[in-house]
Amino acid sequence: MTLKPLSPQSGLSARSARRSESALRAASLGLRGLSALSPELSARAASVLFTSPRRFTRPEREQEWLRDATPFVYRVDGQKLRGYCWGRSGPMVALVHGWEGRGSQLGAFAEPLTNAGLRVVAFDAPGHGESDGRRVTPMGFARALSGVVQVTGPLMGVVAHSLGAPATALAMARGLSLERVVFVAPGAAPSRAPDVFGRMLDVDEEIVERLKARLAKMSQLPWSALEPERLFGRFHVPLLVLHDRDDDEVKLADVERLVEIWPGSKLLLTEALGHRRILRDEQVVEQAVRFLSD
Repeated sequence: MTLKPLSPQSGLSARSARRSESALRAASLGLRGLSALSPELSARAASVLFTSPRRFTRPEREQEWLRDATPFVYRVDGQKLRGYCWGRSGPMVALVHGWEGRGSQLGAFAEPLTNAGLRVVAFDAPGHGESDGRRVTPMGFARALSGVVQVTGPLMGVVAHSLGAPATALAMARGLSLERVVFVAPGAAPSRAPDVFGRMLDVDEEIVERLKARLAKMSQLPWSALEPERLFGRFHVPLLVLHDRDDDEVKLADVERLVEIWPGSKLLLTEALGHRRILRDEQVVEQAVRFLSD
């Protein structure tokens, strides 16, 4: 099934693209220079870059979504994290954002879910939005999701975007109980992220392998635990995956593989929405709400 978009995709401005390219070139030169002196120093610097998200200003539409939410603060690993709740009764659904996002990015789901008789909670992961922290790994996202249950009580379901998808799977592997799961533009091959990062910065394989070792130590789990077969192939919870054919950050083939290895999952594809506008598409939201409220 293919869902047609209600609005066209918009991309980065030319100025933003130029800034990103300049920053990438500078980081590449710096890491390669360090590598010539000390591969370990280069890997350490790479790990800081890899785990340090940028924070972006919350747009007006997200501020509007938050006006109907009840904010709260909770603690995970000694850090204060910001959360938001919608609705007063019904089963609870968590909204899990991705890398360099914020809980309010998924705010388009809040009102439709509450109208369907559900409560909704979102949070800003460590180093994101209004939460504490500067560095975070996928496991940090997972702990933030598991921690929110201490405030809200048990979750019935999750809507997770991008890195939020593997973070949800990690939380489930650590004991988070869910009845239904929705992934939107999921990060379907998280174990390969350091390899992609290394190619972007033009650093050699030794630095990438040292980076993986550092990330594994930070996460307190083997990096191989993020391989799709090990991460997504263990669950039998009903899963709906919504993904756009024109997503330039997550390959469709990786998403199709995720669906193959997660028993009983279903894939719906959109067109011309890309990696983020898909979060605001009315048909996408409708499909997710219908799946979670059945």
